[in-house]
Amino acid sequence: MGRLEEEAAAGEAIAEAYANGSRTFPVSPATMMRLLLLRRRPTPKEFREQPEFQRRLIGTIIPDFDAIADDRGLNTMIGRSPVLPMVVRLRLLAGVAKVMENPIEQISFLRQSGAFGPQFDRVLAQDPIITPDPIPQSRLT
Repeated sequence: MGRLEEEAAAGEAIAEAYANGSRTFPVSPATMMRLLLLRRRPTPKEFREQPEFQRRLIGTIIPDFDAIADDRGLNTMIGRSPVLPMVVRLRLLAGVAKVMENPIEQISFLRQSGAFGPQFDRVLAQDPIITPDPIPQSRLT
């Protein structure tokens, strides 16, 4: 099994542990998945090279994600369909595994990147774990 498949298996185990309640998390893995799928602003270099290319936050964690999604015409499908091709699911689960190693730190990192719109905070505010007891802003910055 390759590294990507191992990371995807770890992401799947995290999702299963959350779903069956066998492990607690400071942030829901489902919320982290939604955050990773948010569109992001391209860097100036990215914009110069491919201005039409749609990018997502997961591309900051899994570098080839955006290219694969674009190459297969998946950017319009992501977020609208509950069934994603295996090439996308593997990378999404691998991304979840990476961010769930330290989710609070990753939320801070993603927020500081400023590469997203106001939907980031809206998605985070809907998290079933942190909504009852919001993370103090000082812990996120």
